[in-house]
Amino acid sequence: MTTVALISTPWPIFKRPSIQLGSLKAYLLRNLQGSSVDTFHFYLDVAAHIGYDTYSLISDSSWLSESLYACLLFEEQVEKIQKLWDILKRKNKNIKNIDLFKIKASLSELCEKHINSIDWERYLFVGFSICFSQLMSSLFYMKMLKKLYPDLRIIAGGSHCSLKLGQTLINTFDWIDLIIQGEGEKPLLNVVEKALKGIDIRSITNMKGLIKRGADHGDVDQIEDINNLPVPDYDDYFKLLKDLPPSKRFFPRIPLEASRGCWYRGIHGNKKGCTFCNLNLQWKGYRYKSKERLMEEIRELKFRYNSISFSFMDNLIPPHFIPGFFEELLQLGEDLRLFLEARAGISKDELKKMYLAGVDEIQVGIEALSTSLLKKMNKGVTAIKNIETMKAFEEQHTPTLRSNIILDFPSSDQKDVEETLNNLQFVRHLTPLKPISFWLGYASDVYFNYDKYGLVSVFNHPYYSYLFPKEILKNLILMIQGYKLRNNNRHLWRKVREKVVEWNKNYKTIKCSDLKPSPILSYYDAKDFLVIIEKIGIGKELIHKLTKSSRDLYVYCDRIRHVEEIKNQFSRINWDAIERFLNEMIFKKLMFKEGEFYLSLAVNHK
Repeated sequence: MTTVALISTPWPIFKRPSIQLGSLKAYLLRNLQGSSVDTFHFYLDVAAHIGYDTYSLISDSSWLSESLYACLLFEEQVEKIQKLWDILKRKNKNIKNIDLFKIKASLSELCEKHINSIDWERYLFVGFSICFSQLMSSLFYMKMLKKLYPDLRIIAGGSHCSLKLGQTLINTFDWIDLIIQGEGEKPLLNVVEKALKGIDIRSITNMKGLIKRGADHGDVDQIEDINNLPVPDYDDYFKLLKDLPPSKRFFPRIPLEASRGCWYRGIHGNKKGCTFCNLNLQWKGYRYKSKERLMEEIRELKFRYNSISFSFMDNLIPPHFIPGFFEELLQLGEDLRLFLEARAGISKDELKKMYLAGVDEIQVGIEALSTSLLKKMNKGVTAIKNIETMKAFEEQHTPTLRSNIILDFPSSDQKDVEETLNNLQFVRHLTPLKPISFWLGYASDVYFNYDKYGLVSVFNHPYYSYLFPKEILKNLILMIQGYKLRNNNRHLWRKVREKVVEWNKNYKTIKCSDLKPSPILSYYDAKDFLVIIEKIGIGKELIHKLTKSSRDLYVYCDRIRHVEEIKNQFSRINWDAIERFLNEMIFKKLMFKEGEFYLSLAVNHK
């Protein structure tokens, strides 16, 4: 008997299956003997039809992706949505050649094909996973399904269905019969078991993890030990990929998870977490898998799908995994490709082990280069620690760094900006950060305590007024929030944005000019002396030579050192002489100082 259909609509990353669908399917199949679960990755079919490059450009913009299905969902909004498109095109030149009305027509045809090609009456109900940029597409598919199959029960879940997001959704759209809040496995299984007994899921009461129409959101229902979860089932995604024309096939990255929740808010005991973050709406607390279980999962997924590429979907990889897990992975002697997210503070030795184990790219939460601003963000790190982390990625045989710098953070001030501008002078040789404007996420600490961050009020982002009819929007609380500042600080960050854009441009120019790319600021160590090579332009270099104690001091500060450490290590040398040398290195931007801490900036050329 076919029991449940689970759907993921555009616009997730098309090169990987939905971990939400894969995890839920595996859990249901293990606990429902004799039943079956079908998962539909409609976003992959859409990507193949409109073109992968076009799909990627659209999916990179949450407003662009949401607006396309809003045109189909609310035809009376098309004129307003056209105005939004014009705004987005002015901000992003990469999308100026996309024919949005042509894409809209294709999306309508594909939705019709998806719905008409499947016998939906054979399912107990249909479940939608609604995460970032999937709201409008999910609502459109739900509306069309209900129009053709009015008795079909529809459930929604995912990060966009937590707390008041889910509560206002089900109260506003009668296409939704039930919402699962938080982690989905246990509540979804309970709903299926009720449905198999002939109970209308709309009549279910007093069940944790569910939001019903007209009721307040309740508590979540989570699995205590996630080591007990089955390995995700991505068979349907790979079958769809195999059925595509040869020219459309590719090697996907397989998603997996080592943990649920945020280590920084869980193990670390910092309940507030990063003040701007709302990534943990669907989780309560922090849970992680054992290294042994994770190794087993990688082996099984690799064998089942003949794939070497994996993406960890964790908010950040559990820090305690790093010393041992990647060494064990390396011992397998297999070539893998891994992507993950991590906190600042990873050492160069750890990065090199991770690189050898197959980690080719890491997203690190740098976010700022001002310690005063990092404190306001509650990041738990300092500017010098962030710079040390960025430096570690410049070493040879380390993963590629991906990271952002947040501009326009509420409550930031002139001091934060000046500190950022000063520190930018010391990182021009490091992989540039991507400048992004602060956006307010529902349920972040800034959202709940907006007055503390210099905000007068918070409300749904004004762009939603282009997408939703006014009478509908007034009833919704949505993921991206707008806000009114008590004192507008955005003008303060213009110079920072210009400097970061310049940094990106110059770094790329110097790197691309190298026949054999090497660090922009590196050293050659001859033990009794040290040569630092500083690339300052295409074919232009500055050479710095350090001898004897100067060389020893510079190498000693390869990692962050406190002034007392330096004094103790070099007690034979007069401190005034040491301080003169350190100040000279700082003046030349070859070292960085914060408070009583020092850091050399050049990396070993090897």
